[in-house]
Amino acid sequence: MMSEIRYVSISDMHFGEEDSILTNLVSGGMDVDPTKPSNCLKKLVDCLEFIINKFNKNKKPVLILNGDILELALSTMDIAAMAFGEFIKLTMKNGKELFDRIIFIPGNHDHHLWETARESQYINHIDNIKAGDRLELPRHTTNLFIDKQKKKVHSTILENLIDKYSGIKKDVHVFYPNLGIMDENGKRCVIFTHGHYTEEIYTLMTLLKELLFPKQELPKNINELEAENYAWIDFFWSTLGRSGEVGKNVESVYEKLLYVKGQMDIIKRLADGLAKQFDLPGWGDRWESWNMRFLLKHAFKYVSRRERIDTGSALSFSTEEGLRKYVKVYLREQVYRELGYMPEDVTIVFGHTHKAFEKDMRNFPGYPKWVNIYNTGGWIVETTRPEPLHGGAIVLVDEELNSVSLRMYNESEEKEDYMVSVREARHGSEKSNPFYDEISKIVNPEETPWSEFSKTVYSSIITREENLLERIERRGYI
Repeated sequence: MMSEIRYVSISDMHFGEEDSILTNLVSGGMDVDPTKPSNCLKKLVDCLEFIINKFNKNKKPVLILNGDILELALSTMDIAAMAFGEFIKLTMKNGKELFDRIIFIPGNHDHHLWETARESQYINHIDNIKAGDRLELPRHTTNLFIDKQKKKVHSTILENLIDKYSGIKKDVHVFYPNLGIMDENGKRCVIFTHGHYTEEIYTLMTLLKELLFPKQELPKNINELEAENYAWIDFFWSTLGRSGEVGKNVESVYEKLLYVKGQMDIIKRLADGLAKQFDLPGWGDRWESWNMRFLLKHAFKYVSRRERIDTGSALSFSTEEGLRKYVKVYLREQVYRELGYMPEDVTIVFGHTHKAFEKDMRNFPGYPKWVNIYNTGGWIVETTRPEPLHGGAIVLVDEELNSVSLRMYNESEEKEDYMVSVREARHGSEKSNPFYDEISKIVNPEETPWSEFSKTVYSSIITREENLLERIERRGYI
């Protein structure tokens, strides 16, 4: 008897962003048309519907939206919300819903949805206390495990969108930045997190504190880490792009950071502007500008050294170090605080890097010898030529918390390389888990709906590569 799919996890859909293959574009144009689903989105949902209907006869699975679902850095709220609404139309048709429940874990590009959710929760907290009672300090994180979250946090925005686009009312529970699921015996767990804290740039305020006030303690837990960095993350990756006329220019800044000529252009403009704004005694404007450029060049090397730009490996050395630090310090503290022990079998699922992979990793102090690591990649085109490590995946988890990855695509020059495959994290001679074997029998990449998806994603990526090339040539970045 086949196991039923209990959880479906996807991340980095970036609804509303013109370079997302899940966001619809005007026919033959470069502009976003959020009133319709993209062809790629329709084919993706066909694949989800196929596999869920094959496996789930009793109960529908839970959808875990693992961050960067709405693009709030490079798109406006209305466009992102409408594009997400098209996804809801396809997956949550009244009476034919693909998912029983939806859980949302905010990322960096939709971090603002976490801020609105936690502030709404705090308003409810104030409403429910007695006059004169002492208020609690607002928390920046939720509990890790589902059964430990006594006060549920809701995303009213996403709940209202589901209601409007599907005609049904569904709670959307929010966990941030981590979500843990345990089996009945308490021996196995799967932990989901978006993954932005694996990169140093997202802890910039903590790094500055360490530099300026070296005697102060560093964050000891995830709530303290988020408390120090939430405003920075919310501003630069989830708010700035929606800041009126200024916001319209933010995308060009993001794109410039991908190219050396673009970086140099930003550095020159900032340096010249700062030199004129702040006159240093004894220095001419020319020397002031030169020194500013020198400092900014080093600063931008740091800011632009992001994981998705590194195409040499599925996980760069610096981001692997960041992942290990996050897991062994902040995640471990949260697990032990809520459970009092570490389960015997641990799987971690994250996204953010846009580079899907699955790997057994070890040397995590306090964890089992091997930890199953999955990355769900992303659905956005960021370069003008295919990057083979870039691609999108969906992680499926069964009732016994066995996990597999549906690797939906990796970018390639060759159309024939676009084939859906089933992957799992395992090491050496370790046997495949039974769920992997069952999924592998169902997914035939040469048959419908998988083959149709592959054809569509290939053409969708070419279109967005061409659009990106036209934009950067017009702006003179290369």
